[in-house]
Parts: sequence; structure tokens; C-alpha cells
Amino acid sequence: MEVLFRLLGDKGYTYDFRKNSSTNAMEDLFFMHPTSYMMFRAFPHVLIIDTTYNTNEYKLPLVQIIGVTSTGKTITIALSFISKEKDDNFTWVLTRLKAMLHKCMMPRVILTDRDLALMNACNVVFPDAAKLLCKWHISQNIKKHCKQRFGRGVFDYVNANWLVKYKEMFVSAWTDQVLHFRNSTTNRVESAHALLKKHLLTMKSTLENFVGVNDQIMKLQQKTIKGTFEDIRNKKMNDHDIPLFKELRGNVSILTLEIFVKELNRMNKIIEHGYGCGCHIRTSCSLPCACMLSNYLTAYETIPLDSTDIF
Repeated sequence: MEVLFRLLGDKGYTYDFRKNSSTNAMEDLFFMHPTSYMMFRAFPHVLIIDTTYNTNEYKLPLVQIIGVTSTGKTITIALSFISKEKDDNFTWVLTRLKAMLHKCMMPRVILTDRDLALMNACNVVFPDAAKLLCKWHISQNIKKHCKQRFGRGVFDYVNANWLVKYKEMFVSAWTDQVLHFRNSTTNRVESAHALLKKHLLTMKSTLENFVGVNDQIMKLQQKTIKGTFEDIRNKKMNDHDIPLFKELRGNVSILTLEIFVKELNRMNKIIEHGYGCGCHIRTSCSLPCACMLSNYLTAYETIPLDSTDIF
């Protein structure tokens, strides 16, 4: 462990650990790469959290915490080896994570699967964040348990196991009323698990080797993310070169402009067919929705930069 802590310190990681009071053995270890620290404080808005296995020789479960940049790219925020998947362990990890945001905005949405201990910890440490459940995992669960059911049986299973307790955490009618920035699954963290294991090459990696692999991954992520921010100023797309976007070009991500292009197309359909707007982009992404874009166009105004979310 002394070798590991020296390695983490030499590489500039922020880390913390706690020991078992009886055996003096390490129980939980939290660590964050210096690039992750910088990116987390810049983009604390979305957290996607999941636990994975078969990554180290001690058979410790690994909690992987993923964030999302304003350009839509995935960033590994923090990693933690835990001895048990209990409320107390997850609460300790998330408390360490929260400490990294001193004088910064707190997370606004947290996505998990239905791990009750993790869900409880999220409620304790980040009570004000919207909590959502992964739609993909729910659909897989329903498929698994309803293969032999038909009609009413499927409804009864979904209603009893998911809708009664959790509908506000995965059904669009509710989730689109909170800021989630178009994140409705834990697929990003699942992909991060796969990438990590691909680089580890073994299910019994030493912790020192694990840190080295994480360094490699962070370099790749940093390069990709840097490229997306360069695109904001350098990449030119024809459908973004319109007066309506004058204040936004060069100041918001390509991803945000693409959202507006889709809203403009939706606006035309709303006008043509008389649909209601729904304003989902406004409530879920804090961006001007189709009906607001229509008002800007009618008044010959550009979309104000301050009408877009700080994210």
C-alpha cells in the first residue's frame, strides 16, 4: 500500500482511504486523476455511477464515477475500491467526491441502476440532485422477467416492480421535467467499464498497474475532449451559419447548435400540423425550445447567449 500511495502522490492524484478499525487493513480507497479534478470542477452537472468487478487481484468491487462535458464527451471523474457494497461504503465514497467541489456547483442529476445502497447514499450526500434510473437496464430487466408473460401479466410486473416506486426516475413524462441534459441511461459508465478492462488485459491486475492504466485512459479522454472544444471555434457547418445563431457560434458547443437545428425542424412541424411544443428541451436541457425559437424568428432576434444553460 505504501508503494501505491507513493505512486498516487507522484502522479498528482487526489486520494483518500480508510482502514478497518479491528484489522488495520484498508477497507476503501478513493482516488481522482489531476485532469479529472479539473474537469469535474468545470463540469459537475451530470454524474453516472456504477460498480464493476474483476479488475484487481484483491477482488475488490470498483466504483466508477463518470461525468459529461458540455460537448457531450465522457470523462472519468473518480474511482474507488470498496470492501462492501453497503450504504456506508457508498456514502464514504460520495462524501470524498463532494469534497472535491469546494466552492463549486453541486451535481444536478445522478444516474444509476437500481442499486438500493448506492441510491440511498446519493440521497444522503447529494439530496438536491435529480436522481434517475437507467432506462436501458430497466428495459433489459423487463424483457428478462416477462418472456413467458402476456398482456396483463406484463403490465402487472412492470407496475409492481417499477412504476409504483420508480416512475419519476425513468418515465419521460416525469424525467423530462428535470435537468438531465439528454442523459437517460448508464451506457457511458458501462462503456467506461469495458474500456478499462480492455486496457487492463487481466482480471487480476495489481493496484499499481491499475493506476498506470487509468493514466493512459485519461490521456486519451483529455485529447478527445480538447478536440471538441477546438471544434467550437474552428469547425464550420452550413446549417449553423444563420443569423439566429449569431451570438452562439464560437461560444457554445457544436452539440448545442445541433440541438437547436433539430428544434428548428420540429418547430416547422409544429407550425405545419398544429402540435403543441411540449417545451422538453427547455425543461430537460435548459435551452430555448421550439416555441421560443419561433418567437425569436418572428421578432427578427438572435438567440441570446444568456438564454442557454451555464453547462
